Amino acid sequence: MAIIKQKSTVLVTFILSCVAAFVLSTTMVSSAEALSKGTPRIQSGQYLTFTDNVNGTGLQSRYHVYADNIDWTQNVGVVYYLDGDYFSTTASTFHKPNGVTLKNMAQDANNKNLVLIVPETPSGKTAANGWTWWENGNTNAQWFDAFAKAMKNKAGFNPSDTWTVGYSGGAEFLTMNVFNQNRSVIRSH
Repeated sequence: MAIIKQKSTVLVTFILSCVAAFVLSTTMVSSAEALSKGTPRIQSGQYLTFTDNVNGTGLQSRYHVYADNIDWTQNVGVVYYLDGDYFSTTASTFHKPNGVTLKNMAQDANNKNLVLIVPETPSGKTAANGWTWWENGNTNAQWFDAFAKAMKNKAGFNPSDTWTVGYSGGAEFLTMNVFNQNRSVIRSH
């Protein structure tokens, strides 16, 4: 009986040693992978704020950043996603930062070494249209321009890998107020 107990103790000790070695080697590989991907210049986060102090508007809004598994030793691009109009926050993709839509978009972007940034319109809700990008289009375009410049300066995004995507009112805003106004957010990137 003592021999079986001793063999069991040796076996358990061996198994625990193997598990510890595996965990240690996995942690070392993960740390090495993280180091090999460089130092992140922008971190993932939700409901961050940006205030436009460049154009004198003082306009402020929130945004989400999805920057998981980005290889910062390579060129890093950016995708800006502008959501559509909404009357209720429950109808907005922006207000579901952990929802399937934004998580899938983020994973797809990050797999291409692109950071996904999702800003919220800086305009307040109106009785007629709810929250929109286009209703105060020129002012919002100035905010977006200052915002995109600040993100580029902070993260060093590759100018030739800057993308904008809009849904509904977000797409209308990009078409009518950003691209049409010769904004430097698109031209200088």
